Amino acid sequence: MKTSRLLLFTAATLLAISKAASAAPDIVACDLLDEPAISALIGVKTKPDSNRYKEVFDGVKISNCMFRSERQSVMVTLAEYSSNADANKSYMLARKETAKAKTIDNVKIQYAVDDENALGDKAYWYRLASEQFGLTAIKGNRGLTINIHFDDEATGTQTIPRLKERSRPLLQAALRKI
Repeated sequence: MKTSRLLLFTAATLLAISKAASAAPDIVACDLLDEPAISALIGVKTKPDSNRYKEVFDGVKISNCMFRSERQSVMVTLAEYSSNADANKSYMLARKETAKAKTIDNVKIQYAVDDENALGDKAYWYRLASEQFGLTAIKGNRGLTINIHFDDEATGTQTIPRLKERSRPLLQAALRKI
């Protein structure tokens, strides 16, 4: 009798957990980080451009949230794929493409790409000179990117040494919400 009650309770608990997991809230990028956190990251006050919507591109739900200051911007992008395998495939392609040299305005440019540990399922940090930086991670069927752009190369250069370290906790906090 006790065994059947325990099995019934376990089955009911597992069913409740699976229903709760499938009924995850409809999260958009602007839900993941706020203005004070972004301002602290880049060292100046920012203003958010709220975008509380999702667009669908090739079956992928994507939302962006942009934070701006006079000479810097931070874009948070959340992508929701139909499966973990699709998220992983997209992540691997993005990482490969980011690491390739590109030619823009007849100038060959190269992003520096470093794999990161303990951020979601997989993550990498990227940097282009002292103008653009970011962290990209996947967790399950979702991908998350924090992209930091400096219009003033000198500002980016001054921020580089600690920018990666300051970005990691923000990405970790955002990943906990998805």
